[in-house]
Amino acid sequence: MTAREAVVAGAGVAGLCSALILARRGFRVTLLEPRDRVGMTLRGFTRRGVYFDTGLHYTGGLGENGALSRLFGRLGLSLETAPFADNGFDLIHLADSGRVVPIRSGARQFSEGLKESFPAEARAIEAFTADLVLAHDSSEYLAARPNPDLAGKALALEIISLAQRLAAISDPELRRVLSCHTLLHGTPSSAVSMLLHGRILGSYLHGVHSVRGGGRALVRALEQACLAAGVTIRLKARLCRVECADKRVQGALLQNGERLPAFLVLYTGRPEAVPDLFEPDTLRPKYAARMRGLVSTPSACMLFGTARTIPPVLAGRNLFFLEGQGPDTAFHADAQPERGPFFVTATPDPAGGHGGGVTVIAPAGVAGFEPYAGYSPGKRPAAYYDLKKRVLAGMERRIRQLCPALAGVDFIDGATPATLAHYLDNPQAALYGVRRPYDGFAPMPLTRVAGFAVAGQGVVAPGVLGAVISAFVACDLITANQF
Repeated sequence: MTAREAVVAGAGVAGLCSALILARRGFRVTLLEPRDRVGMTLRGFTRRGVYFDTGLHYTGGLGENGALSRLFGRLGLSLETAPFADNGFDLIHLADSGRVVPIRSGARQFSEGLKESFPAEARAIEAFTADLVLAHDSSEYLAARPNPDLAGKALALEIISLAQRLAAISDPELRRVLSCHTLLHGTPSSAVSMLLHGRILGSYLHGVHSVRGGGRALVRALEQACLAAGVTIRLKARLCRVECADKRVQGALLQNGERLPAFLVLYTGRPEAVPDLFEPDTLRPKYAARMRGLVSTPSACMLFGTARTIPPVLAGRNLFFLEGQGPDTAFHADAQPERGPFFVTATPDPAGGHGGGVTVIAPAGVAGFEPYAGYSPGKRPAAYYDLKKRVLAGMERRIRQLCPALAGVDFIDGATPATLAHYLDNPQAALYGVRRPYDGFAPMPLTRVAGFAVAGQGVVAPGVLGAVISAFVACDLITANQF
């Protein structure tokens, strides 16, 4: 073994980016992926000739000089993007009152759009928008020109939850609107810090885009860049043990018994599984217990439909439908997808036609689907398919009532937490990994094992942007710490 051998476990966005970064820095990198292809979740799939983008519906930071644009530039990626609608990249439908609230990109436009819907809350909206800007601009990775003077001010946003921040707003419907985007990171308003939520939503104020060709195009670009940089990609290869001596990484043991020499191991799988990678006395018991006790973000049920023509209301925007008390109802273990909230998005035909795919997503508890999570797709018992049919039919019935514009969409398939457990390689079927609670333990990139680091959605922030940032953070720290 030499000091230039590295193993990266997991070939999602964080793993692909980490492998590419380390290879560009002179390491001999082996990238391990347990499934039969890289980017399994992000790449999407095709049904009846229609492409469904399951992992990259839209993202912030892809505008001119945006955070993701800059990071992709550092990786040498050139991706064609498509901007979302200026007059509302999201439309939030409040079913109880019938009010439709546009969410616009740009701090001023965001604020003015909300004030049009909630004129009596103008001052509160301006103050909340200022907090989003502060959260974004105080981040060294998000801001184009980070202002160090803002770091101290931003600490005030780190020690309060989003719910505590929203308590200053009197209108309950505005509170629901401003907490709606917790559905993009899977942590309820009572548990996520205003700082983290502000950075996620704040990135959308700096341009909202999709990647032409969807997540599949991003995965292909990353895979080709990794191969060009000399990364060895091993499919159907699962890391099961990190070998250490004197708290220093020595190698990686695979599930098939093969041993790979390694000076660095960067793990991008489930953080709660980290303790299982080591001999029992390697990690501190308190740290191992905290990692195992991390709380997963929710799972979901999904409907996939085809449309000869994408409904105009979905052209360059997504739709949210909120009922009752708002999005926090989605974070209960027994959340019922038939009751929403619902997120509706469209995938335009990559070939440029008028049609495409329409996806409806509703948070779901895993409890009813746990008995079927261990089965491979197509091999589950009849009881599972009866349950799936009943739940998805309830979702379709309700979303058609809420959104008549979907009348021309033919829903042809769907997914449940059992489906997602397989494709996410996660028994909890968590869409965004684990929560990062503002007042509790959250995983960090480095551990006390020299040469071992963790990256992924649960380490820095969720989504594609969070996964890419986590790769840079983990690689920067682990290489600086070793040399």
